[in-house]
Amino acid sequence: MREIIKQINAPLPACILSEKKLKALLGTPDEPLKKVFVCSPYAGCVKQNVQNARMFSRFVFLCGRMPITPHLLFPRFLEDRKPVERDAGIRMGLILLDVCDELWAFGPAVSSGMKREIAYAMAHGIPVRYFSNECREVKKRARKRKIPAGTC
Repeated sequence: MREIIKQINAPLPACILSEKKLKALLGTPDEPLKKVFVCSPYAGCVKQNVQNARMFSRFVFLCGRMPITPHLLFPRFLEDRKPVERDAGIRMGLILLDVCDELWAFGPAVSSGMKREIAYAMAHGIPVRYFSNECREVKKRARKRKIPAGTC
């Protein structure tokens, strides 16, 4: 387990100190994990955004929840540059969001896809939590700004 933790450089939550505590945090097979929809940018600087999404997913896992990160799955077989396929990926992500207990939005800026996911969660009574890129929870975003296309 420690090898997996070291592969992605995400901050380690203070509550995780040992493998024993990690097992205690994740519970038993009889207890279902809470599912968290990981909401972060994909388009733009894709390589960096994928690396960030992996880090955010790891953070969610280390917090004792199951990360649901559609933008790490669907781009494997969908072409994000094709509007119809991008929209299909977002719609499939919203189907996954329906089975999640919370949505955690990461980063200082909100992409158009993130905005759609956050609005959907709020409309369906799914709690939304906001985190910085350093995985620190923030109370509320002061101002939602768009991420310029093609910028890293």
